[in-house]
Amino acid sequence: MYAHLATQIPNATISIISPPLVPTSPAPATLPHLAHLCKTLLQAASQADDGVMTFLGDSSGGNLVLSLMLSALQTDASLPPPFSIVLLCPSVDLRLTNPAIKQVEKHDPLLQYGQEIQTSKDWAGGWSLNDPRLSPLLADLAIIREKGVKVHGITAGYDILAPDALLFREKLRDASIGREWLQWDQ
Repeated sequence: MYAHLATQIPNATISIISPPLVPTSPAPATLPHLAHLCKTLLQAASQADDGVMTFLGDSSGGNLVLSLMLSALQTDASLPPPFSIVLLCPSVDLRLTNPAIKQVEKHDPLLQYGQEIQTSKDWAGGWSLNDPRLSPLLADLAIIREKGVKVHGITAGYDILAPDALLFREKLRDASIGREWLQWDQ
């Protein structure tokens, strides 16, 4: 599906990254390698003709994209920022403590709370689920605003990740970060 859409964008280079995940490679082992790749991609984009780069992530990929962008921009002030970040039904809080999740779970055809909690713990690999690198809902978003990065997203009413993603959308609004979000009812 994404490949067809990508062909409709003139002069675009699309890079699809499929990192190793749990149980093979938890966050403490994976994120440093992805951070290096992220910085390399941002530097390469800044040298391209138009220099526009958007990072997109779906579900746990949204968590990765957001965490990596925040980390990269916070640790290297000289790094050129992406134009935007696009999050599709993102996982933004691996603690999964939002009480609305239980209400949505009975409608979610794919994700189950118990399985997601276990996956979160496995991915943490010893890090606290309160760590903003794992739960970007807890992160300071000032660098995103300062660099002018827009954060767009889509959430779905029958997705157990939606309650936290909606809180993240509100956090973006409160931080005056440019954004456009679509909420599907189901």
